[in-house]
Amino acid sequence: MEIELVPELGARLPRGTLAFGATEADTCHLLESFGQPEKSFACGTGWSWRVRIADRWVQAGAGDDGLLGEIRVMRAIGHEAGEPAGIPVTYRGVDVFEHPVAEIAFLLGAGGGRLPGLRLTGVDGYARSATLTDSKDSTTPDR
Repeated sequence: MEIELVPELGARLPRGTLAFGATEADTCHLLESFGQPEKSFACGTGWSWRVRIADRWVQAGAGDDGLLGEIRVMRAIGHEAGEPAGIPVTYRGVDVFEHPVAEIAFLLGAGGGRLPGLRLTGVDGYARSATLTDSKDSTTPDR
């Protein structure tokens, strides 16, 4: 079981795909298969929902057009960086939470440490969250 972040598609979850361009209702329906989704806050989005999947939080929010445009996966509180995880989170075959951010950029051949559509944030050199944005969304900071 893993969560796979896929550029221009979205996120493959253990029970389906959160596809960019999905409606709020379709997004909530998929998230409900893991538990009761919670409304969450994401700056600049029309709607945002999150649900906990084992040791991860998955948050999905609207883009400029009101459809799914951003997916964020975060470590649950209490899960330490570098500690083996119950659910790997991969981007182009690399687990983004189990390696230092600099190593991930190197493994993926990212010039200047930038990964198209993906933003990693964290502390101590390890990511605490990974945010994938839809390349068609004009709010994407990587364009």
